[in-house]
Amino acid sequence: MVPARKTCYSGWTLEYRGFLMTEHDTNANNKQYVCVDKDAESAQESNPADNNGALFHFVFPTCGTLKCPYNSASARACVVCSLM
Repeated sequence: MVPARKTCYSGWTLEYRGFLMTEHDTNANNKQYVCVDKDAESAQESNPADNNGALFHFVFPTCGTLKCPYNSASARACVVCSLM
């Protein structure tokens, strides 16, 4: 997974493009950043109930955390690439 990119490095194969996501910053659980496919679909026969088992939130940049200028209203992109 390559955060903050929309393309793979030279020689790598694009598996999918997506958005960088994680748990909410107030959640006490471990924070793991994942690249969620921009074309993700719900699993067939999944339960539509709202059990709040895992809640993903978009990652937005903040000046001070990263060197400015960043658009703090724009979710961070990511790509998943493979090397064959």
